[in-house]
Amino acid sequence: MSGLLRMGGVGGRLLMGLVLLPLSSGAVTAGERVTVDTPKRAWGTEQLLGEPDTMVAGDIQTAWASLTPDEKREWIIVGYENAVAARTLSIHETYNPGAVDRVTAFDSEGNEVVAWEGEDPTPKGSGKGISVIPIRLDFPVQRVKIYINSPAVSGWNEIDAVGLTSAEGETQWAVEAEASTTYAAQSVAVVEASDSVMMQRIEALDAEVKSLRAEVERLKAIEAELKEIKKLLQDR
Repeated sequence: MSGLLRMGGVGGRLLMGLVLLPLSSGAVTAGERVTVDTPKRAWGTEQLLGEPDTMVAGDIQTAWASLTPDEKREWIIVGYENAVAARTLSIHETYNPGAVDRVTAFDSEGNEVVAWEGEDPTPKGSGKGISVIPIRLDFPVQRVKIYINSPAVSGWNEIDAVGLTSAEGETQWAVEAEASTTYAAQSVAVVEASDSVMMQRIEALDAEVKSLRAEVERLKAIEAELKEIKKLLQDR
């Protein structure tokens, strides 16, 4: 899931590339339906889907980020194709790690069950890391929720991917995701604001063109009247 390198920014944040969804049929789920020909939003919930693709530490668009850096506790929910007897959850933290403090799983009836609580295995200030969380539950796991104590670790606490490993040692990557917030909402707001300003400008220009056309017609009428007066004077 790599793409054309593009340097730019949204709200002062670094954009490291245009990342396209994998070329496959149908659509993937990330809190909302996203078709395969649509680029992933920078720092959007859909960045949690699939295998890791943020290979360096930093505030990079190919990982999920919350809307604000330290305003409140955040959470993400990731779902997998198959329910398995889970043994570990691997959380790929790529910016300001160390804020994960709780992991829960949902049973077949949708009940939320605590799987782990404690200090994030990836230390604060380490840049990036993979937090491997042990899971021992008496039901197959297909959907998990990760709690992030964002105020406790300064800056955006970004997550690139979450792997679920079974008792057989097979690892799945998320096929659906949702989150408490996402910085992509900020990106969309910027685009929508720009579109709104552009529409206002277009409407103003359209009104100006109509006014100019009316003025041209008025001048043409005056010109015709002057020609008529000139002709009358010549005929005397």
